[in-house]
Amino acid sequence: MARLLELMLANGATPADLGSQRIGRGEVLIRQGDASDDIYFVLAGRFQVERDSRLLGHVEPGSVVGDIGFFTGAARTASVVAFRDSLVLRLSRDDYQRLCDSRPGLRDAIITELATRFSDRLASPDPAKADRTRPRALALIGAGDRPIPARIAQRLAAGLSALLPAQAVSRADFRAATRAALDSFDAADWFSRTERAARITLYLPEPGDDDWQRAIVRQSDQLLIVGEAGPPPPLSPIESFAFSQLGPDLRRLVLLHPRRAETVSGTADWLRVRRVAIHHHVALRGNSDLSRLARFLSGQAVGLVLSGGGAYGLAHIGIREALAAEGIGFDILGGTSVGSAMAAAFALGLGGEELTARVADIFVASRALRRVTLPRYALLDHRVFDDRLAHHFGETDIADMWRPFFAVAANLATDREEVIRSGPLWQAIRASSALPGILPPFIHRNGNLVVDGGILDNLPVRAMREIKAGPNVVVSLARARAAEEGWNYARIPSRLGLFLDLLRPRRWRGSAPVPGAIETIMRAMTAGQTALHGTLDPQDWLLTPPLPPGLGFMNWKDAPTLIAPAAAYARARYANLATANPALHEALRAAGPLRRGS
Repeated sequence: MARLLELMLANGATPADLGSQRIGRGEVLIRQGDASDDIYFVLAGRFQVERDSRLLGHVEPGSVVGDIGFFTGAARTASVVAFRDSLVLRLSRDDYQRLCDSRPGLRDAIITELATRFSDRLASPDPAKADRTRPRALALIGAGDRPIPARIAQRLAAGLSALLPAQAVSRADFRAATRAALDSFDAADWFSRTERAARITLYLPEPGDDDWQRAIVRQSDQLLIVGEAGPPPPLSPIESFAFSQLGPDLRRLVLLHPRRAETVSGTADWLRVRRVAIHHHVALRGNSDLSRLARFLSGQAVGLVLSGGGAYGLAHIGIREALAAEGIGFDILGGTSVGSAMAAAFALGLGGEELTARVADIFVASRALRRVTLPRYALLDHRVFDDRLAHHFGETDIADMWRPFFAVAANLATDREEVIRSGPLWQAIRASSALPGILPPFIHRNGNLVVDGGILDNLPVRAMREIKAGPNVVVSLARARAAEEGWNYARIPSRLGLFLDLLRPRRWRGSAPVPGAIETIMRAMTAGQTALHGTLDPQDWLLTPPLPPGLGFMNWKDAPTLIAPAAAYARARYANLATANPALHEALRAAGPLRRGS
């Protein structure tokens, strides 16, 4: 773009001479289907490109807009809407021809810029996800328009600066640089030039100055609402305005706590009033929580993704213990089925011995998944399982957890994956673990039926990427299987034979003709994990702990024997990581180990 402007503004021409104009956030610059009579050059701000209401991408300063229809003569193929207060140069066909005639090289420069932009677009990630997970400009707003505690913004900016070039910008900075009105051409230019000085910009609020606060909202990719933990204040007028400009997927809530307490409460009340994409609990004493928030904002948060796999899930304990010994922790944790339960326990800071004892209570002592019932709704009676989950995970609400957590289930009403990030923790685990046909489906609070997430995604890396950018430790309990022998289809008994088996339980002991129903379902749900491995990013570290062939999916009694081999496997893999992928090795150490109440 610098070359284009140099050519267009040669001989003393100014942006005003070339038809410059300011486009306010939300205004339509180009409408899909209209005639392509003009071409635009983006001087400042940012635009989003939409086709049939679907986001295609963003247009940054230095780009050409409306070029396809302008050069082909076709109608506009997409709409272009200001994502921030922006500045453009508008050229008609006559203006463009006159400039090309008077400035040799301009036509070639435009063609080169268009080719480069097309190439970049092919290689770019999903634009909507990029705004959610790697914002470039954020407006900080006090919840209820209350003042944000002193130095919080500066401490957050310092945490960001340790990761990438960052800056905090205030009303005073604007006043010192220009006397322009906040809705002027010069102001939009100043904001654009200021943001180019850093990778991420925090715009600081000024309670009582609504003009400034509206301006920084219009200028930002994402909204950071900061409030002090406790009863939520009513929405302020500036929050209502901000919500009209930035949808829930572009909002974050930060709740400040004087110090870290073992339990948090009342977060759901905040989320009912303020719908956001994600929320963060931040203790003001110490820097660990602000550093975690900085990693989320910079796209460097460390995630843990755990797959389902029945009793094999205890291998997750060995992986976690080995990595914790190396100083590796996680900013966000999630999983499917037993992986959701393990991720929740790790997020709560439960140690390996305590967690193993709780697993033994649920599945061995209480026999929670061995209580056969009349198979009208499922093969197993779910009540003991529900009771033990509620007992061990208590009244914990996901929203009150210090570290973000999610569980993945399959919604039978929508036929889609459901990522559960709110509500009672034990219910999220129960929903994610509702093995179809084995346990009754869980009834979500909206009335929909949900079942085990493994039927759609037993290794929910995609769900993690939708929430945040950055490195992930991905633990898969899939295993390569050799050809099996010993099964005999012809020996599967009839109904009468099954009845006789009940009377003579030793008849098939050790020599069942095929695996049981639960084993078959569990194996079917893990079968698709191998295909997902090819979709992992370079920042995803895949671990597949060893699983002995003789241990079944439902053998909870012997499952603790998986922990030590899994830990040894993780230590061996980690020992090679510094050489194999030094950037990932360094990134994984950022979050710090998980502890109870952390």
